[in-house]
Amino acid sequence: MMKYEVFGPFCLPRAKNAHGNLTLNLSIHTIKKFWVEVEKRHQDLSNAVGCYIFGVEHGKTINPWYIGQAKKNFKDECLADHKRDKYRTVMDDVRRGKPVLIFVARLTDTGKFKGKLAKDEAKFVENKLIHSALILNPSLKNVRSTKFLHEVQVPGFLQIGPGQPSEGAKLLKKTLGLG
Repeated sequence: MMKYEVFGPFCLPRAKNAHGNLTLNLSIHTIKKFWVEVEKRHQDLSNAVGCYIFGVEHGKTINPWYIGQAKKNFKDECLADHKRDKYRTVMDDVRRGKPVLIFVARLTDTGKFKGKLAKDEAKFVENKLIHSALILNPSLKNVRSTKFLHEVQVPGFLQIGPGQPSEGAKLLKKTLGLG
């Protein structure tokens, strides 16, 4: 069995900009401090593999904005330059809420963090997370693996629109245990 465990949320550092607004502060120094805090809460999590979610926390809810996979480790992959750019874009648009990371870490059979992740397994987990996140947030920043999720409509299953579902849609939902 392939087991994962969820860790977080971990707040990303922010600072006030010249206009007095809070913005992401993802300098090398603050990123190092971020990983120290992660390690205090869960030793070796930064070296684990799996998937991660960048979201914005508002009160008790977290809105997902980007889903990624870390086949090498979380520390090297989820705060890479191009990922930080995505997060900054989200925070510039959203402006409110706390930016957070949630880690979905792969475990070994003995419950330790796994060091390697098969490409197809990582893709499967990432795609499942993306699908669920798109239902909550159609503005998800992921580009890869979202084309069909945005465009394919299967009433009762994918891209459920307004109005009453058809009898066929109700049958599909019932058959798949979706409602």
